[in-house]
Amino acid sequence: MVPDESRIKLAVGEHFRRTRETLGWTLSDVTERAAREGANISVSMLSRLERGQSALSIGDVAALCRSLGTSFAYLEELIALRSSKSEIDITGQTYDDLMKAGRKLAARGEYALSLGYFEAAVDWVILQEPNERDPEQLADAMIWCAVVHRRERRFGIATEIITKVLNLPIGTDTGVRALALNVTILYMTSNFGKARILARQLEIMAQSASTRSKAYAIAAIGSLHFVAKDYAQAIAPLSQARDLYAALSDDHNRARIGASLGLCLAQTGQLDDGLAVIRASASTALNNGHIEVASQASRFAGQAYLLNNDLEHARAELERAASLSRRIQRMNDVFLAWFWVWKLEAVAGDEPARKRIQQVLSRLLSKVDPRLSEAEEFLATIRPVATAKRKKP
Repeated sequence: MVPDESRIKLAVGEHFRRTRETLGWTLSDVTERAAREGANISVSMLSRLERGQSALSIGDVAALCRSLGTSFAYLEELIALRSSKSEIDITGQTYDDLMKAGRKLAARGEYALSLGYFEAAVDWVILQEPNERDPEQLADAMIWCAVVHRRERRFGIATEIITKVLNLPIGTDTGVRALALNVTILYMTSNFGKARILARQLEIMAQSASTRSKAYAIAAIGSLHFVAKDYAQAIAPLSQARDLYAALSDDHNRARIGASLGLCLAQTGQLDDGLAVIRASASTALNNGHIEVASQASRFAGQAYLLNNDLEHARAELERAASLSRRIQRMNDVFLAWFWVWKLEAVAGDEPARKRIQQVLSRLLSKVDPRLSEAEEFLATIRPVATAKRKKP
């Protein structure tokens, strides 16, 4: 189904307005910057766009995105998601076929394609006779859709899907997975207070869940502590989750959780143990073609080496992380890797190298989610410098 055009206009306009106001720019500031990017947009045109009353050409929208440091791909999500779904032909395919294909693609970090299969699985269930529809199948496919949206940082869409799942007649296992995913969305949007409240409820529910659902729940609780930088508290749940995934022969999640566990160990003074866990996770991920997890493990290894002031090894790991992420076009992860190289050069005191990395990061800004905390930190650091330069006589 094609999204309603007026809703698309409102969503695009609201995104541009919020971005502009966050930067503290006027309409004139934006149109001047957009003109330097090749756009021909007047103040009145931009005002109407922000109110959802008009549309621009693709070229002008792309230029506007570049001028605001936002992602053009982010604006395309509603249309892109529907088009990706329509590419999947469910004729002759079973529900299990569709879900297996989606999970395989998701494990490789190919989220746009995997989403098409998960949404096709949702369609497959809906197309069954009402008395033959399995709410557990529907919920499972919807949860995977939400997982992909969360990974792609479409938190609003993911939350909406999870809310619908929790209103279905589902069992404990599915409820645990949905609640765990809700916890991850909350901590990824820095809503740590509510995430901790739900995590306590999740911990109780997980006690009566299957091994897989329990692993997912405990991993979410450990990751909450990890993202909140409560590294000592994260170690126990992450260790337990990794062991549960190992018992399930789930190498993808074992490596993913292991990388986070390794950095927690390094952050709490257990550097050698932490690096050993991270290296094992990276090796497992690479051997199974899980490039996104391997990239994350390399980035965490770089951060761990940086804790010990081992700049040579840190730089090598971070550059490897950037290369792996670029291979699968995970631009947020590319940015994160170079962000840590930028931090490393500050420690090294190599100002020319730091400026070169700064230029790389500046170019990447138009391709990443502007809500990324590292992107916000980078902008906050360089903006005063740029302002000071403009004020020089």
